Amino acid sequence: MKPEEILFCRLMSMALHPEEISAFTEEDLAFLEKEADAIFTLAKRHSMQLALYDSFCVLQVPLSPSLNAVMQKMVLSCCLQSYQMLSFTHRVLSVLQQEGIHYILLKGVSLLACYPKLEFRGYGDVDILVSDAEEFKRAKKRFLAEGFFTKKDYADHQLELIYIDGGVRYLLELHSKVIGSQDDKHLNQKTEALFSSLQGISAYLPEAGLHYTAFPETENMLYLLLHMLQHFLNSGFGVKLLCDWVVYIEANAGKIDWDYYQELVSDMGLAGFSHAMAALCIRYFGLPADSIPLLEQYTPSDGALEELMIDIMNAGEFGKTDTSRMLIMAKGRKPYHYLLQFHRQMKNRFPNAHKLVLLWPVLWVVTGICFLWNNYTLRGTSTREVLAMTRKRQHLLQELKLFEKGSGGASGQDGLSVTGKKGQVR
Repeated sequence: MKPEEILFCRLMSMALHPEEISAFTEEDLAFLEKEADAIFTLAKRHSMQLALYDSFCVLQVPLSPSLNAVMQKMVLSCCLQSYQMLSFTHRVLSVLQQEGIHYILLKGVSLLACYPKLEFRGYGDVDILVSDAEEFKRAKKRFLAEGFFTKKDYADHQLELIYIDGGVRYLLELHSKVIGSQDDKHLNQKTEALFSSLQGISAYLPEAGLHYTAFPETENMLYLLLHMLQHFLNSGFGVKLLCDWVVYIEANAGKIDWDYYQELVSDMGLAGFSHAMAALCIRYFGLPADSIPLLEQYTPSDGALEELMIDIMNAGEFGKTDTSRMLIMAKGRKPYHYLLQFHRQMKNRFPNAHKLVLLWPVLWVVTGICFLWNNYTLRGTSTREVLAMTRKRQHLLQELKLFEKGSGGASGQDGLSVTGKKGQVR
């Protein structure tokens, strides 16, 4: 990682743990002043501007008048968006509660209370899970009646609904499943079985006067991991999702059933991925190692963790930084696996038409044309670059032992042992 990236991670860690201010030396502050523009660019890329600005203020980093003006303007904009989204969340939950629809509020707003300051955690949409098929239809019908309108989306697990109020455009993602279908059928089945009938718990955000329903702590911990996994297998994700994990674990460590969590991730083949994410949180974002007992078992090598963190830094928020980042095949990279992924994309693009097998040849052709056209017009990249990036990211999955059942055993000599004090990895 580049020096400014390492320092950016330290600043994010300090935003989550203000006591870490004592770890910054005069040399660090001098480097911060010199690289302030580059570090601010990183914060924008990962949608963590408010946390960075707070750290700059606490450390009293001298900023150029131009950068200070830009940052203050962005802070005001981000704060306004945060308060607008809270108001929009109230509206969404009010509709669901009036209809008597059982729902779960996912990530976003439900994580705000875990952060030292609510505004640190920016979000641009509201995510609601309605697992029951009939209730999902009722929710959709009611939102459309309230003035929402649908947005074209090719995901098989959610419906995107747009609402415009006072010239502001809001996005509601209405989920029928927690994540989209993955290459691994076992994971899909286990995820569906666990979350489809899971009863939520009542929660309250006093700062916003918001009552809502959320997952129980252990299952919510798993959901946040699955959310990271879904983005990782597509274009990638940024440091915000790791920060989410840090603050959620620290706020709920005593309520999480770690034995049950370990059983779930091992059975789903996600133990390696879970341990890797937790190790990154410990190494770069100040998560106390002793708050996650399962990390005494297996994690990838130091080199793999470094490579994984570089991938996350390069991705920015949800892989938007690099247009050649599109997907990563979890089952391999032979021609057959590319064809399987292509077929899955076709099914996502045509959720109803793909059920008619006779239409497959036509749907394949249309999907291929759309893929080539979008690469050229929307992403500004070539198909060759997309496939090259896919191959480059592919080998990370081997280190993570993704979808290997029971991959939570003890590591060998080349593994990483995560023990000791807060933020230490040795």
